[in-house]
Amino acid sequence: MEQPTIDQEVQRYLRTGEHDDYYRAWPGNDFLSRATNGQDALLDALITAIREREIGRSLPELPQAFDPASFARAKVFPMVTGLFPAKERDAVLDLLAKSLVFVTHRNIAEVLRTENFLHSALGPGQSLPGQHRR
Repeated sequence: MEQPTIDQEVQRYLRTGEHDDYYRAWPGNDFLSRATNGQDALLDALITAIREREIGRSLPELPQAFDPASFARAKVFPMVTGLFPAKERDAVLDLLAKSLVFVTHRNIAEVLRTENFLHSALGPGQSLPGQHRR
């Protein structure tokens, strides 16, 4: 069986969200270097594909005075109040407020690069809009 090329692996990832967990197509003297090269290449390709889809589109912005932490606290407050005793609520609300990330065209690359697993960036079986699974 012939080894897929780097380009074939990148296209498969963009189409399906799946990739070779051993990064066999990438150069490197050991698994760690192949994995580092492969993950970097796949994320670069994903970010490039996203940026290409942004061209010519009106991209929404968060309101200028928007405070994500206050928004998150207000949204989860009823749930936290119902699930946690009063003495734990502030700690849980603080944790949840810090955990919510609003993904925008301005921070998408940073958010993707902080993910530990490529499947978190583009889940298995998912494809980018405009990509067709084969």
